Formats: sequence, structure tokens, C-alpha cells
Amino acid sequence: TGGAAEQGYASAQFNLGVMVHHGMGGLENHVEARRLYGLAAEQGDAPAQVKLAVMQYKGQGGPQNHAEARRIFGLAAEQGKVEAQDNLGIMHEQGEGGPVDHAEARRLYSLAAGQGSAEASDALARLDQQHAHYPWPLAIACALVVITSAGWCCSTRLHGRLASRRGSCQKHQKARRAAEAKQRRPSAKVRRSGEEAAAAKAATKAAAKAAAKATEEAAAAKAAAAEATRFAEEQVLIELLAEAATTE
Repeated sequence: TGGAAEQGYASAQFNLGVMVHHGMGGLENHVEARRLYGLAAEQGDAPAQVKLAVMQYKGQGGPQNHAEARRIFGLAAEQGKVEAQDNLGIMHEQGEGGPVDHAEARRLYSLAAGQGSAEASDALARLDQQHAHYPWPLAIACALVVITSAGWCCSTRLHGRLASRRGSCQKHQKARRAAEAKQRRPSAKVRRSGEEAAAAKAATKAAAKAAAKATEEAAAAKAAAAEATRFAEEQVLIELLAEAATTE
């Protein structure tokens, strides 16, 4: 892989960058990984462009540069990389590395959602909900979101997305969790029906147990009566034999 990378093969440069980046076969070296990703990215390798943009955004292996990360994400997004479209949409929505552009963010989210990105679909729904709640011009709404701490969107959302995965805003998550909990929670009528069914089942079980006990007691009484009858018959027989012996 190293020899092929030195010869300028983009795929080899990318693969070696991944190995160096994650310490596969040696120590981690973010500086070298960033260099290798850069070489492959210059040749149009879309996966390398995504990796390089992430490192530019997070400041790994070199200085942090959101503007450059935004540019490189754009190159990969044009080649159809879903992750690039999703992350670039966030940067346009939040105004990171450049001006806020909700129209471009919506276009990028739509492209990613068309390729099956659930997060992009959530982002589109969130934008629609924001616009429904804020009828004033988008530029003013966006400025208020950035300035105030009670905005609808989290200003550091992309950091969490690049580190692990991007979630929806806390307010929307809370509302969604509440709705899901309400759906899972049975109604009072259902709970009462369940309690009544449990009580009926317990009563049936108790009745069956009592019936079994009564049957056992009846059987025991019958056996005792049979034993008493047998004993009485034996006594009568003994008396008859004794009387016959005396007569002789």
C-alpha cells in the first residue's frame, strides 16, 4: 500500500491514510493521515475528500478550518457522497464556514434523503417545522437562533454529528419521546380491563383449588367409611365364630 501510495494511486493513498489515521499496523499519525487524504482528495477521491473535510472541521492533524471543510465537503457532495451532503447541509443551515443558506441546506438534505439518509429526512422535517413557527424572513429567524440561547436548533450540533452521530434538537427529541411514551402507555380503560381479567383469573384459580380440595376430602371420607364398614364386618364375623365355638 505504501509503495502504491508513493506512486500516486489515489485509492492506495486513501487506504494508507485510513490505516495511519486509526493506528492500524502502527501508531496513529493524524498529520500524516491528513496529508495522505489530501493527496487522494486532490485526485477527486470522494471518500478521501470526506475524511479530509472532517479533519479540517475538527482540527485533527492540523489547524481547524471550517471554510476549507465546507469547500471540500462540497466536492464530495457533488460526487453523491451522502455523508458529505448531510454535513454540508448542516454547515449551510448553521452558517459554519460561510453564510447561512437555508435553501442550499434544504437542497443538500433532499439529495441525502433521496439516498436513504434518515438524518437528512429529519433535518428537512425540522426545517419545515421551524418555518411554520417563524413566519418572518429566514435571515431574521436565523440571526435570532444564533444570538439567543433558546433557539430551536443546537448551535454545536455538527460537532456531535462528526464525533458520533447527529441528533435532532433537544426540544424536538423531548416532544417525540413524550409522544412515543404516550403511545406506549395503555389507557385507563385498557388498564382496568387488564386488572379485571387478572382478578377473574385469580378467582377461577382459587375456585379450582377449592374444588380439588373438596374432592380430596370427599375421597378421604369415602375411604374412611369403607374402612369402618370393613372393620364392623370383621367384628361381626369374630363374634359369630366365638359364639359357634362356645356352643360346641
